[in-house]
Amino acid sequence: MGKSKRIKVEEWLIINKDILKISIIEEKLGYSRGTISKSLKKNKKGKKRTMKIKEINKIDQFIEKVIDSYLQ
Repeated sequence: MGKSKRIKVEEWLIINKDILKISIIEEKLGYSRGTISKSLKKNKKGKKRTMKIKEINKIDQFIEKVIDSYLQ
């Protein structure tokens, strides 16, 4: 069985965070600053912000669109 969409999105963002400008992705998707970056980092209490399903779906569509535009 494949990975869930949440795991795929979070792993892709974490693996590629060195080459991505997360703030630009947040801006393109219309999110407030820190929406994605807060979910990738742990706060002082060791907890991460959990992204909503709507956010995960929107980021997944964005990733697919970027990859598809490169392959065409």
